[in-house]
Amino acid sequence: MAINNIDFLNNRDSDQVEKDFVSLILKLQDELGKRGIEKAPFSGLKYFSNLDQETKLLVVGFLTNYCKVIENIAEITEEMSDDLKFIWSAIKTYSFIPPSDFLSTYEKGSVFEIYNGQGQQIFRNFEFFNVVSYSLEQIFCLAWFEAYYRDEALTEQMFGAVVKVMSGEIDQTVINPIPTHNIKELQSDFKNLIEINITSGVPLKSKTGTEKFFGVFSKCRVLESQHIEAASTEVRKPDLHIV
Repeated sequence: MAINNIDFLNNRDSDQVEKDFVSLILKLQDELGKRGIEKAPFSGLKYFSNLDQETKLLVVGFLTNYCKVIENIAEITEEMSDDLKFIWSAIKTYSFIPPSDFLSTYEKGSVFEIYNGQGQQIFRNFEFFNVVSYSLEQIFCLAWFEAYYRDEALTEQMFGAVVKVMSGEIDQTVINPIPTHNIKELQSDFKNLIEINITSGVPLKSKTGTEKFFGVFSKCRVLESQHIEAASTEVRKPDLHIV
């Protein structure tokens, strides 16, 4: 699958692209609901509407591919958890070549994300949705730096590791690339404060060798979630969900 190829969307006008986005988000919400994951689908479509046309096409392309990965779970016949099947479906659907120690830090409850060379999140496993409070629209429309705050020094350290992967300097799994730290949601209603322990960074190559991607396994837990209401500053501390 050509992950960043959106040529198949180029003949759609802006109205059709928005309809495609809405349809795909509702399809994803349904798939998550089947697995006991409840997520708000939209935030008034204001985040999608604020994107330029090229970025809208890219988002719809990412969503199309993501829903295809979910569909392809059915093709994984090995005995394993649904979430692990989801991860393997992504590897196979995107035709990635992972290192031999790809799953060395994976355990039940791990969050797994995949980013392309532009730092765009193209995949997140089911556990990811249990940690963040964003709507599905926000997850797919907000850039990482718009959605979360992380200490600048740690961000630079992480970026340095990604650059080494993309340049080919690192071609094996990196264990604990940066220390355990917190990130903060910037634009959600609940403003989740999340503790992240990145257990490994994983270089992923396309079969053609022309594109490189970066996978991240982590253990996360929500430390605090603040519900914003017009007449209340109440802070809700939910049961810790360790993933």
